[in-house]
Amino acid sequence: MSFMGTHEYLAPEITRGDCHGSFVDWWIFGIFLYELLTGETPFKGNKNRETLFNVVGQPLKFLQGSISFV
Repeated sequence: MSFMGTHEYLAPEITRGDCHGSFVDWWIFGIFLYELLTGETPFKGNKNRETLFNVVGQPLKFLQGSISFV
């Protein structure tokens, strides 16, 4: 059994192994938009395990002053 995919984009439902539907695509889209605006994904950890923990257990925090439209 193996995992393929990018840990930083996984929805919490997928990370926990719960049932999920197409709404997880909106989660991924939101993560993608966040990364476009800030230059990094919101739940990234030092290692994949930490990233998955952050997706499931940490609230989303927006970086102050990190978005520039110049």
